[in-house]
Amino acid sequence: MCVQVCFKEIDEIVKFVNKVSEAPFQIDACCGSYMVDAKSIMGMMAIGAGKKVELKIYSDEGIGNLEQLIRTYAA
Repeated sequence: MCVQVCFKEIDEIVKFVNKVSEAPFQIDACCGSYMVDAKSIMGMMAIGAGKKVELKIYSDEGIGNLEQLIRTYAA
């Protein structure tokens, strides 16, 4: 599953990473030619705020309680 998100501020990135870190499946974040682990605060900070980011979610069983969080930052 792929979705696009955009973070306006650094605080939003921190909140997002704290929540997705609880997920039992892998989530990657892609921006241009960069791909980082979306559970990595350093990786997500390297991408930065104000850019459209594509999330690649690797789960066969859906995203459960992360759906609302992703909608919050939908691009």
